[in-house]
Amino acid sequence: MVDLLTRPLLRRTGRRPGARVSWLAAAGAAGWSAIAGLALLGLPVLLIWLGAGAAAPIAEPLRLAGLVWLGAHRVGVEVGGAWWQLAPWGLTLLPLLLLHRAGRWAAQGSGVATARSALVLTGAIAVGYATAAAAVAGLVDVGAWEAVPTEAAVLAGLVAAGGAGSGVAQEAGLLARAAARMPFSVRPAIYAGVGAVATLVATGGLLVAFSSVRHTDRIGQIGAALDPGTLGAVVLALLGAALVPNAAVWAASYALGPGFALGAGTAVAPTGVEIGMVPALPALGALPASTGGPLGWCVLLGPLAAGVVAALLVDRIAPYGRWWRAGPHAVGGAAVAALGMGALAGLSGGSVGTGRLVQVGPDQAWVALATFAEVGAVAVLVVVALRLRGR
Repeated sequence: MVDLLTRPLLRRTGRRPGARVSWLAAAGAAGWSAIAGLALLGLPVLLIWLGAGAAAPIAEPLRLAGLVWLGAHRVGVEVGGAWWQLAPWGLTLLPLLLLHRAGRWAAQGSGVATARSALVLTGAIAVGYATAAAAVAGLVDVGAWEAVPTEAAVLAGLVAAGGAGSGVAQEAGLLARAAARMPFSVRPAIYAGVGAVATLVATGGLLVAFSSVRHTDRIGQIGAALDPGTLGAVVLALLGAALVPNAAVWAASYALGPGFALGAGTAVAPTGVEIGMVPALPALGALPASTGGPLGWCVLLGPLAAGVVAALLVDRIAPYGRWWRAGPHAVGGAAVAALGMGALAGLSGGSVGTGRLVQVGPDQAWVALATFAEVGAVAVLVVVALRLRGR
């Protein structure tokens, strides 16, 4: 009796390490992530429907909520003849966080401890999540609203593999083990590349904030011309906030030199700004009307700072060796940064509407090339200077 009273009522029993993957846990993780994401991303749509007096049938806002959820996974959706395939990363972050948490929960319940069982569990969650996305795409494909179920399954499955896979790996301790087993010869380059990418995106975010403050009057004029009302203003503000991470990557591409496009035949770069008619969104009021003269070239401080950060990380992580041994680490870090920025540039853009707006965002090849050249040159010079000074 005393022994029973001293036992905890709630215990994390879990399964023994290495036990067979629980398919029920995988299905539950996929279903919970999909349902929670649909509910959270569809809530603003339902609020707009209620604010408009709930005149339309309930099926319409529900289908629109499904399109918003699919769009967050970069699935191409069509609404009223306008094709949209650009994922606002502020919305994409929500499914990723839900999948990460669900992956951790499923890994704990399944007792995942090996890389093989982690891959199987991640694959099972991704398949279940992809099936849910294909079902949502089939349900919303009515009339002028369209989404391709096959594309939805593939892209949502990739998002699920990334989000749930990170959660499974973290819960199983695989990330720490992989970092510990990383060869020392490649560790400085990887850390330097990640640090450079983080610096470029952070400085891009600062550029977005600075340009928004500088063009507050223009943003206000666009908002006043639209006259969206209180609820519409909130929706426009949420859309602008969701696009801030994309805008940070575009601003980083601007600082690197290649810039970005807002339609076919347009360019926003330090060498010149050529844009035509753009959608009347208040967030686009922060776009520069010109290069800004000598002050505009201060954006080049972003790549300079990224190169310095990469060099400092190489010098700290690889503290031993002559300068001719540290130089290749800096070049490797620039290569990792180029791959990272190229991937971010490609994923941040897409298509918004029809006609000339089918091309929006940076060119990933030029962004990767500019990152390698600029960050690599600065990183090599700084790390060589640090080693020579240390000698």
